Amino acid sequence: MATNLAIDDNFIEKARLLGKHKTKKAVVNDALTNQMKVIVDTCIWSLSFRRSKRGDPYDASGY
Repeated sequence: MATNLAIDDNFIEKARLLGKHKTKKAVVNDALTNQMKVIVDTCIWSLSFRRSKRGDPYDASGY
């Protein structure tokens, strides 16, 4: 799927050099992959924190 993004060329070039990517596409793909990891990790942490506060609903050891 082709997508046109308006990204500052200087910004993307700095990211390309720092990340040692060969193309702008690689920079954007890497950034999106990393952002998805952060989102998933945050959701998992949030769910595990809530579970630890309430206890595991599937744990029958207290009954």
